[in-house]
Amino acid sequence: MNFRSLTVFALLAASAALADDSPQNAARYRHVVMEGVGDHMKASALVVKGEVGRTADLKAHAKAMNDAAQYFDQLFPKGSGPDVVPKSNALPKIWEDWEGFVKANETFKKASADFLAATESGEMEKIKPAFGALGKSCGGCHDTYRKDEEH
Repeated sequence: MNFRSLTVFALLAASAALADDSPQNAARYRHVVMEGVGDHMKASALVVKGEVGRTADLKAHAKAMNDAAQYFDQLFPKGSGPDVVPKSNALPKIWEDWEGFVKANETFKKASADFLAATESGEMEKIKPAFGALGKSCGGCHDTYRKDEEH
């Protein structure tokens, strides 16, 4: 290993050791990931509704959402709820009904996988209903486990 590689490795190791997984940072990270998924949903909606003709992009959006779905439940560690992080949109019900929350996440995982498979077909008659089911899975979780955003 050369000096430069060793230096980069040392910096990466040091930054990992200095990571601050405080409840506030966990909630902030969760928010950023959720916003990203929301942006992929919005972009996909523009294509699915025919407002933008970038059908080939749907697979990338679907993959990003499906990838994120695999670790959603890990974004909600105990102690990162609104009792500790008042600005969090997460409701206490997430931790009070952890089993239900995990089940809702499983629904999102399946819907995101189905949407990804539909985008791989390239057939809008398969993509539209899969996208609708994906949106429904998002709403099902938000309706139960997320407080309304004030705009």
